Amino acid sequence: MVEPDSYSLAIRLLLIWFVLSGLFLRYRSQLLLTTKKQLIGVFCRLITTWLALFFLYTYFNEQITKALLPLLSFFLNLIQNDYTAILTSTAGVIEIHIKILQEIPPLTTGVKFFQFFNIIPHLHTMVLPSALLAAYPVKTYRTHFVLIATSFPISLFLLMIATPFLMADQFETTFSALANHIMLIRPKPYYYFWTQFIIHGGNLILIFLTVLLVSQKMR
Repeated sequence: MVEPDSYSLAIRLLLIWFVLSGLFLRYRSQLLLTTKKQLIGVFCRLITTWLALFFLYTYFNEQITKALLPLLSFFLNLIQNDYTAILTSTAGVIEIHIKILQEIPPLTTGVKFFQFFNIIPHLHTMVLPSALLAAYPVKTYRTHFVLIATSFPISLFLLMIATPFLMADQFETTFSALANHIMLIRPKPYYYFWTQFIIHGGNLILIFLTVLLVSQKMR
């Protein structure tokens, strides 16, 4: 019998395959005209930027995480009204303390508890937009610099439209398990399909499409 994780991986790979296939068909003619020297340059910039940012995001993960806490806290409290959340971090791991604002059976109003959320894998994913835009072939150094500078707010935007929902989904999983324990079924939240999209590779699709849109505007 195939495990659920295997299904999840298969869906992710299928989504990524469709996106990459579509991009290849769309830009096939341009790729065929690209010289070997240009391809080597793109590959070198991609790997260099990826490794450099991966190292920086890993080494300074605690400082980056603490800087992101106000935004993550704001959006986590914005997208739901079942509880209020306060975020703290230690060594890149976020501790989310919540206080129930309205009854979530079997939890009553005022109940407090916390969960941990590991943000480091999400920071590593955000290396990809910067690496792709840094590697994208453009005609002038000015355009190249603008693409690299643009990549950081883009990475932040993509992080904020995904991570707070994943945090909320983590709590929803707990709420559903507790409800099932007393023979109740908790309704799916409105963002359920969005989180499933992100979990099953949608974040990579968003990255590729956003990078493609930005790079085309800057050509």
